[in-house]
Amino acid sequence: MATTTELARAALTRQLTRHAATRWPQIVELAVRIRGEFAYLEAHLADDEDVLKLCRLRGTADPQLWSFALCTSSGDRYEESILPSGSWAGTPEEALDCACELYLAAPPVPIGPSPTAEDLSYSTVVPALAAAVPELREDLDCHLYNQSGILQHVFFAIDATPFVIDAWRQGQTELVERCLAFLERALSSDDPDTRSLVATSFVHQVGPWDPEMAAFIKIWPPALSRSARAQTPSAPSQD
Repeated sequence: MATTTELARAALTRQLTRHAATRWPQIVELAVRIRGEFAYLEAHLADDEDVLKLCRLRGTADPQLWSFALCTSSGDRYEESILPSGSWAGTPEEALDCACELYLAAPPVPIGPSPTAEDLSYSTVVPALAAAVPELREDLDCHLYNQSGILQHVFFAIDATPFVIDAWRQGQTELVERCLAFLERALSSDDPDTRSLVATSFVHQVGPWDPEMAAFIKIWPPALSRSARAQTPSAPSQD
């Protein structure tokens, strides 16, 4: 006779396998391991013989909600993390999507409409940035490890903005265009906190008044350019 643990694992596996089949076709097999109060999610990919550790779930008082911990890129520890919803707990599907957005490339065929500026919010903008610019995922992983969660302004100011500037200085045109396209979308968001995040921790951090940044700012799309012009008069005096 199957034990309660075995039944729980089987039910969770079926639930997540159905979701992964439509959302993450790269996963050929999703494994769920139960150890004590934790459920560990691991993915077998079509083009890789190695097992990809994704995240760890822990049940809460609400049977529909699970707390969430991402597996670090080194694969040797799990760090408690917030979900894109801004909560520390959510459905197993939300946890799986969050981990896959960080560690897997986007599905070759988008499911549903492409994200728009209206979809972005202060709680989702950093995971969405890492999904749009996978090159930032390692930085986000380190940020999660050091901060035990996402601090949006800290990540933008310390990680994302220097990353974009370095890419521009190194002549990585495609990467810079991808970053600026996302930042333009975020600055056009309906969410005022998201707009403030970009204006403060990207545009102001770059320094629109700095002559050395003029060539960089010249290639910015319209909303970012307007924000740079608006901030230039209030820049610190160079006397």
